[in-house]
Amino acid sequence: MRCRPLQAHSSERRFYRLYAPEGFDTRFLSQSQRLVDLLKAANFQKVYLPCESIDDTYLAQLGRRHVNLRNFVDAVRMCERAGFSLRHMEVNSFILYGLPGERIDDVVKSIMFVSEIVGSIIPMLFSPVPSTALYQQHLPYFQARGWDHDLHMLNGKLYPFLGMNEGSVNDYVDLQRLMMR
Repeated sequence: MRCRPLQAHSSERRFYRLYAPEGFDTRFLSQSQRLVDLLKAANFQKVYLPCESIDDTYLAQLGRRHVNLRNFVDAVRMCERAGFSLRHMEVNSFILYGLPGERIDDVVKSIMFVSEIVGSIIPMLFSPVPSTALYQQHLPYFQARGWDHDLHMLNGKLYPFLGMNEGSVNDYVDLQRLMMR
């Protein structure tokens, strides 16, 4: 069932705009067209959706089970059906890069896919967060470098996993440039 947009009387004006810049969980959003319709009716200006990567197997290996390609695609289609405009920055997608063990080619494939389906990409450099499974999994790597006591070294802008990944800092800067186009 689709929800109708709120009807405003001619004397009523909407003086508010709603945003959720940290994004919506596509696991839940993709399960309810009614919820997406309500977001549009509530005057959300932009919808931010995490894709992170189009490789579900890789994401599962990293323990990032809260995102998958099917839920992302379903959520995008529901946003379009609700009246959000794709490729005009009303629907935006996060692509996560700088993850341990990633390949440049895989990031480029994710960029191209999201660019085609959504249009607007927000590059997100990965920063490992202490207490998460991914942080714990790579704790010996951090300890060997002293980063477990010097947490600012885990900032994504410093590419903490560059030594584990193919490519150079210039490759990652080029990835970010590609996403910003």
